[in-house]
Amino acid sequence: MRFAEYRALLDWTAGQLRCGKLDEAPRPSAPIPSGLSVTGEGWLRLVRDFSRLFRRAGGAPNSLREHAIKWNRRRMTGISHSRAIFI
Repeated sequence: MRFAEYRALLDWTAGQLRCGKLDEAPRPSAPIPSGLSVTGEGWLRLVRDFSRLFRRAGGAPNSLREHAIKWNRRRMTGISHSRAIFI
């Protein structure tokens, strides 16, 4: 991700989270780079609820599976949330 894309995403995220405006409509679409494979709604959920959704690791389902294998675990807490958020 280029710095300009990262900056745009941070600015958009801050604007959405400021003053509890998450539930207000309409929202401009999120400037999410395609490599992240997440929707704007999913991104906001990750930012806002990350520590409630994941314990040891967080991310896309395939990265959680790799993490589980690396640490000899059968599954990772948060995989169902990950499947719901990432596209």
